[in-house]
Amino acid sequence: AQESPRICRTPRLSSQGADSRRIWCVEMGKAYRDKVRKDLSESQRHKTKLIWAVAFTPPIAFPIIFALLLLSPIASTILDGSVIPRNGRDCLLFVLISLQGGSVLAIFPGWPLLIGMGLPVHAWLCSRDLVSWSTYLVAGILLGAVISLVFVAISSVVGWGYNNATTEEFLYLLALGTLSGGLNSTIFWWLRRPDKHKQLLGPTNE
Repeated sequence: AQESPRICRTPRLSSQGADSRRIWCVEMGKAYRDKVRKDLSESQRHKTKLIWAVAFTPPIAFPIIFALLLLSPIASTILDGSVIPRNGRDCLLFVLISLQGGSVLAIFPGWPLLIGMGLPVHAWLCSRDLVSWSTYLVAGILLGAVISLVFVAISSVVGWGYNNATTEEFLYLLALGTLSGGLNSTIFWWLRRPDKHKQLLGPTNE
């Protein structure tokens, strides 16, 4: 007798195999959901650190800068006398004046310069993965030097209380501006820690 042809059929999945595949799909979905939540959490955390860095860098840096400004020969010229503290009461008064003056400088020009010039430099450095402390220090020093040169050039023409200032005092002001840039960039780097967030910055993530 002639054999009938065999029919090849795809075996059906057993109920146990179907359950395993369903469990695998559920686990993959949970893993993807957890990854999305982690990415959103990391992005939110880095944005929060950026906000804190912008908010607290000038109030920390500028009282120190104002104290150095009070100790400079520029202050002696403008105030017609030395403001160097000589006893405990003078030291306390000096600290209070530095905090008050630093708060004023933090409002202007601190925050406007940080937002208008510091943040674009920060984004540019991060986009090229230049996120080390030394890089930010050098960038801050250069930016502070440029701002100081512009200020010295304008003040030499307009005046702004520096008409009788000597070359030494202008050089001190230039050095103070350079120090200010380095100090602000260091504090900003310490609060922001861009070295822990190495990724290209764009409008959607910073």
